[in-house]
Amino acid sequence: MSSPASLRRTRRNLVKAAGLLVGAVAAVPVASKSASAQWHHHGGGDDGGGGGGAACFLRGTRIKIAKGYRRIETLAVGDLLPTRFGGLSPIRKIDSFTLRKGDAVKAVRVSRSALDHNVPSADLVLTAPHAVYVDGVLVSIGNLVNGATIAVEEIEGQFFHIELDKHDVINAEGATCESLLTASMARCAPRLAIDGGRSEFRSRLRSALAVVVDRRTPLDIIRDKVEERSLSL
Repeated sequence: MSSPASLRRTRRNLVKAAGLLVGAVAAVPVASKSASAQWHHHGGGDDGGGGGGAACFLRGTRIKIAKGYRRIETLAVGDLLPTRFGGLSPIRKIDSFTLRKGDAVKAVRVSRSALDHNVPSADLVLTAPHAVYVDGVLVSIGNLVNGATIAVEEIEGQFFHIELDKHDVINAEGATCESLLTASMARCAPRLAIDGGRSEFRSRLRSALAVVVDRRTPLDIIRDKVEERSLSL
């Protein structure tokens, strides 16, 4: 017999899959493909200006340094950050850009404890392509939006990205997030992504049907776990 949690997951994912199907039927020819690609599948690149940035934090975000936390706008080249894979790593470059309403890349607010207990430890605002490190993989926060604990917000403000000598995972407000990935860097961990509406539709169907046969991908499982957690907060 299926558990109540499994049945709730099935209903939730069927509703979301139906919404995606209705939206696809009603949509005009897909002029927004490039925006969708930036949202779901921005692999990096040092575009340190108004283009949106791949891995950016809102001004005021607290970043863990060698001793405690400091707001990102107070950091400087050479400051040492504890990283997941490279130990203490110096900041190679830190740049900022202004995100404005109407830009293709949006901001996403991750509420306190959205990913796990006290993770993040305070609300965290990232650009949607920015990946968080969960269960040994990188996942764009835009792929985990649930409209409750992780939600898109129309925010205008200054965003910063942190470049290290190598791509790595740093601590921001208690959450593990990627540093900037440039074209010359190797990715520090596998990155999972749902790229566009059709991929998300198939993902939702896999999650809905998991009560019968579970063929969910690791990203499906991570998203379902985060969404189920949002119902308990």
